[in-house]
Amino acid sequence: MGKLIWFGALKLLILKLASVAITTAASLERPKLNLRSVSLGISPSPRIGFHCHSNGCSIISLMSCQCEKASQSENPSPGPVDDGETLVRLAFLPEMLDDDGRLKNSAIPSIELQRQVDGEAPMRGCSVFRLVYTNDEQLRQEAVKLTVGKVQRDEVWQFHWSTEDLRKLTAEDGQRSVCIVDRAERDNHSHAELWGARAGRSKGALKSIRDQLISLLFPAGQIALP
Repeated sequence: MGKLIWFGALKLLILKLASVAITTAASLERPKLNLRSVSLGISPSPRIGFHCHSNGCSIISLMSCQCEKASQSENPSPGPVDDGETLVRLAFLPEMLDDDGRLKNSAIPSIELQRQVDGEAPMRGCSVFRLVYTNDEQLRQEAVKLTVGKVQRDEVWQFHWSTEDLRKLTAEDGQRSVCIVDRAERDNHSHAELWGARAGRSKGALKSIRDQLISLLFPAGQIALP
């Protein structure tokens, strides 16, 4: 009788230990869910921040230029910049061009490519205009605004970039060189900006990116001033 009781107790102990082992194994195999990534349908990222404007907040990942996916403007805009678009950059002679029409480094100041903090808009971006949403008269008006009262801006020339080419550029850190974001202004919905794709880049890295950008600009004619 005593043996039966002992075997019964031993059987119950073995079953209990087996149950604990199965439960522990299941808990170890169960993946930990990132609630933010599940609810938003995005992958976890070490560099995710929020950009807020009058239309609400959107998550942006500057490492992969997710900031391009939505307008980064408080004003009515055409929406995100597409790959097939052409961007216009204005350059001034003699400030940004030499006598032979070659672009100087001042055509794209390094400060315009500098990112202060990942996840936040830069203090200053590289201003461009989306060709499909502007016209000769609007570009002339912008040129006038940028030359009034300024020295070293006797002539204004427009140069073009292909958005597709710009998005193929990579920096020495292996990340995108620049992001292209919609930054529509109240009186100019064609306005956009190039942002440095990440913070913490050295002066040498920024100069290399500037050289990349200048090499892709091609001249598209002079803008007549009144």
